[in-house]
Amino acid sequence: MQCSNIPAMDIEGTNDAYIKAYLDDGSGNQEECETDTHYRSNDGKPSFNYRLKFKVNTPLPDNGRGAKLILQAWDRDLLTKNDMICEWSLYLHPLIDLVKESNIGVKFTKEYYERRC
Repeated sequence: MQCSNIPAMDIEGTNDAYIKAYLDDGSGNQEECETDTHYRSNDGKPSFNYRLKFKVNTPLPDNGRGAKLILQAWDRDLLTKNDMICEWSLYLHPLIDLVKESNIGVKFTKEYYERRC
């Protein structure tokens, strides 16, 4: 996962970026994962070579129509509360429908989403 244009959140002109990810199955249940922290990132482009795994119970409520992956970029602080930088959501029902129709697994990659959108 690569990020760009992450603003400097610390007084030194850096950020200590990490990503929180939530998988919402559509029923309000959310599982949370978190990446490692890139301390003192000063170019606004932290890169995370990190695998986030979620346990998914099927069948999903409403056939997965409300399922979404929520990603948040955060700045870690040692003496004060952490700062949320931004948040974005990916609705997963198109991916779930594709897996059901094709009966094969799909890799959830940047290239896949660029082709589908």
